[in-house]
Amino acid sequence: MQMFELVDLKTAALVVVGSTPTDAAGVHRAGAPVPLIMAGAGIREGARGDASLTDVAPTVAALLGSPTPLESQGRPLLDALQVEGRPVDVITQRYLDSRKASTDAALQALGAMEAAPDPPATAAEAADYQQQLTQTLNNARMANWKRTLPQQLPFLGGAVLLALLYLIVAYRQPYGGALLAGSITYAAAFHALFFLTGGAYATGMAGLESPGRTLALTLAFKAAVAMAVAAAITGFLLSRKGFKKRSYLTAAGMHMALSTAVLLSLPVVVMLAFVGWDFPVALPPFGLLIWFFLTALQVMLIGYLSPLWGVVTVSATRLAHRLWPVKEIGDPVRNADNVVRLKALRGHTGR
Repeated sequence: MQMFELVDLKTAALVVVGSTPTDAAGVHRAGAPVPLIMAGAGIREGARGDASLTDVAPTVAALLGSPTPLESQGRPLLDALQVEGRPVDVITQRYLDSRKASTDAALQALGAMEAAPDPPATAAEAADYQQQLTQTLNNARMANWKRTLPQQLPFLGGAVLLALLYLIVAYRQPYGGALLAGSITYAAAFHALFFLTGGAYATGMAGLESPGRTLALTLAFKAAVAMAVAAAITGFLLSRKGFKKRSYLTAAGMHMALSTAVLLSLPVVVMLAFVGWDFPVALPPFGLLIWFFLTALQVMLIGYLSPLWGVVTVSATRLAHRLWPVKEIGDPVRNADNVVRLKALRGHTGR
């Protein structure tokens, strides 16, 4: 109390913020209410309401007449502040002026030619104006990303050629048909799961409002299920060809996964390398973002877990051999005798 007595509340403002409550284990409870008391110059007497800890800094900045940082998540508590004349409108004007100045600086750093619109004169339009600033900044970030990304990836053209060369070599192998069938199965299975659960290449995509980590885990689960189905189909097709060697089947399964990842990434790489993001398609810009995000997520999951898909392919092949054995052509006894003779001949010739 002695410290409070030293403060002249006619010329100074006092802001007291309580600490976040803790549970029995001493851990701070997220989202728990925190007491906030303000008094003095610029504070409206008797004002009450709810606020967040993130609102304290913008409120103090409004009291001081200082600009509010552009990335500030809070808002000034306008109903609790007052100045001579129009309390809320004057403080709002000062706050929005600082937001406009910060936005203009960010737009200039992003190379945008436009400036932020002028702020409104009343507090009633403040929320819409802040959304407009956010949209303007997001558009500038998108334009800068489209413009600079191809410049930051100068080897995209070479990557396209290497990807095509890899696909040609992989599909010319004895298991090439199974690889292609597995990739087609994956694309069909993933998009079936994606669209049936509300997915779309638009702003209405189901789950888009959820946290980014939750959305990524949900989509990764769908990709993993589709990839397991594709690996099983690949294993079944390899069993029809009579392939049984474990190392060979594992390699085939891993190549199926890698070729699928290459096929998924190839359209995006080609677009970035030769067209850029101004691609003449009917998809809206947000749809292109979702496409890029989905592609990156699938490529990482398939690539990182390629050994797992190889194991699934081997297991599916062996299960298919047991449940649906391939009918042997010719006399089994004579075929076995020929195999023994061939092995003996190779051993004799040193091959």
